Amino acid sequence: MSDTANANEGGTPRERVVAALMGLLADKGLERIDLPEVAERAGVTLAEFRKAFSSLPAVLAAFTADIDEKVLASDMSDMADESPRERLFDILMRRLELLAPHKDALRSVVRSARFNPPLAMALNLSAARSQSWMLSAAGISTAGLRGAIRSQGMACLYADVMRTWLRDDDPGLAR
Repeated sequence: MSDTANANEGGTPRERVVAALMGLLADKGLERIDLPEVAERAGVTLAEFRKAFSSLPAVLAAFTADIDEKVLASDMSDMADESPRERLFDILMRRLELLAPHKDALRSVVRSARFNPPLAMALNLSAARSQSWMLSAAGISTAGLRGAIRSQGMACLYADVMRTWLRDDDPGLAR
């Protein structure tokens, strides 16, 4: 219960469901988590859960969107003189800092996705959408087909970074 032990305290039902799932994922794989278990941990009814989300992968997509919002809301004025590539690097490092409290849950998701192709595809779609926002924040165009290719390529690159980060316990992120 390392990520969010008190998922049903405070916040909207949506926020509590996201926190509940991330807390459960810190302890076990997605394939072993049931909808009623998440609802109970979040302190919501199944009807409230369904109103907020259509599935567990949708909850994971919401978690990703929440991280996107936090990254995009952060002060980026210190990056004004950097090249787009340097800005992107800084943005991704900020993202990893925000993800750090959820490292156990994210390890669990990655393990589950290895054996669940539909989950892997859903995660890829969410990652490509997310990386489109990160590229845009860095001043790199995501318009049109070229932008879609950039976003997907960035999602693949980010997946490699995530795998390395998930294995790296050095707080300085040297790897």
